[in-house]
Parts: sequence; structure tokens; C-alpha cells
Amino acid sequence: MSYETYNRSIIVDIIKAREAKPLDSEFEIEDCIAYINEIDKKIEFLDGLKRKRIQDVDHQVDILEERKELLKQTISKTLKNNNKTSLSFPGVGKVSIKTTPKKWIVMDEDEIIEILKKQLKDEEYNTVVTPSVVKSELNKVLTIWDISGWEVSDKKMPSCIKKEDGKEVVSVTVDKKIDEIYETKKDAEIVDTITSPQDEFDRLEDVQI
Repeated sequence: MSYETYNRSIIVDIIKAREAKPLDSEFEIEDCIAYINEIDKKIEFLDGLKRKRIQDVDHQVDILEERKELLKQTISKTLKNNNKTSLSFPGVGKVSIKTTPKKWIVMDEDEIIEILKKQLKDEEYNTVVTPSVVKSELNKVLTIWDISGWEVSDKKMPSCIKKEDGKEVVSVTVDKKIDEIYETKKDAEIVDTITSPQDEFDRLEDVQI
């Protein structure tokens, strides 16, 4: 079987720079997906290797996880640079970016329960407090109050809660058929490329992050 070779120099440049920047072309995201696939396979193998040898394995996994996160941020910046939130690469995978909903952190549960008692009707209150606070239901109520400008508490957010803004999440889904397109190093080869790099691609393993 013949395989495609993804642009390894792009990956080398990203890791050496230690900085996520938009790629020259959105099509180069496919190269990032291919290397993320290799990272996942390396981590899977190293996790198995832990059963026999723990020394240095955790360090190698940390390096791979950092590389993966760097590539995901690179994908995010590239999508934004092209005014897109998702892209699909048939046979390789798909990527997307989204922002998670805001979160509410309760600093004092007793105080927020007292506020809820005063502001909610019995039926609504019993949905939120049963008898402890149901977080998902509380989030709905607090989000409504936040949108209204906190009319329930003199235009001020109660000190017993704290709002945490939503975070951007980069999703990378690798297609099951990717190994039919890009050759992936497996098993013992994985350790060899980490500990004793030889060929052009193994330059990646020399990059310290």
C-alpha cells in the first residue's frame, strides 16, 4: 500500500517556535491532524509501556501532550484567520472551535439558597433546591438574572457567587481511515523516535518544549 506523506516541516516549525500562529493555508490543518494522530498513538503505546517501565515515560507523555495542545491552538488561529469555525478533511478528520457556556461558582451555598427562597416561586425553588442546590438548574436561574442586570439584587451580582466566562475548546476528530492515507509509526518505533531519533522526521523529537 502506498501512503501520502504529510508536510513534516510545518510541524517542526510550529514546535520549534513554541507559539501558535495561523498557518499559511487552511489546508495545512490536515498536516496537524495527521501528527496529532501520531501523538495519540504514541501516548497510547507509552501508557501501555508504563506497566513495565515507568521511568521517563511520564515525561515523554507530557511533551507529547504539550505538542498536541500547541497544534490545537495553531488550528484554532488558522480557522479564525479564515473566518471559519470548522473544517472537514475526508478520510483524515475534522476540526472545530467553540466556546463553552459560562460557569457559575457558588462561594456560599447557604447564602445563595436564602436569595433563591426570596426570589423564586415555590415550584421553581423546589426544582433548584432538592434539598441541596441542583447545579444545572441554578445555572439557568443565575444566567437569567445576569442577563436582566441583577434586578433581583440591586443591580449587583451577589458576593456569594462568581461568574467564570466560557472557554474556547478546540476539537480534533481523527478519521478511522487516516491510517489508510498517512503511514503512522507504531509500537517499538515510537520509543525509538523519542529516544534515538534518526531520520528527517525524528528532528521533531530533538525539539525541546
